[in-house]
Amino acid sequence: MRRKQGACALAMVCFVGVATLGLAQPSKEARYEHADRNDDGRVDKKEMRIEKDWERQQEHAQTQLSKVNTKVEQKYDSNADGRLDAQEARQLMQDKYALIITDGKAKVDTSLEEKYDLDKDGIISQQEAEAIKQDWRFK
Repeated sequence: MRRKQGACALAMVCFVGVATLGLAQPSKEARYEHADRNDDGRVDKKEMRIEKDWERQQEHAQTQLSKVNTKVEQKYDSNADGRLDAQEARQLMQDKYALIITDGKAKVDTSLEEKYDLDKDGIISQQEAEAIKQDWRFK
């Protein structure tokens, strides 16, 4: 099955640091599919190296994303500790996803949302929001 370029990276849950945001670990099959960049059914050394680099980038991004940087994030930082814990981050993303489904799109307000804006136009469309649904396991 072919997948859209770039969408796979967003559809995958971060492999490293997923516990920080309370996300489920991806299955071996999902990790393999993500690593198989050319969809030939095999993961070669180059693809494995790219995958490891991607995981390191995600780990670094994860530590940055949990910090409260905007007024919107402050609204969800219920314990006022300057960081979004798993429940706070999940609530923020759940509310954003609901807004996108209702209005058809939503402005990117936080660094947590930036990775879902594939075309970097500052707006998350319903199509882009599908990755939010998958990553955060929303119904």
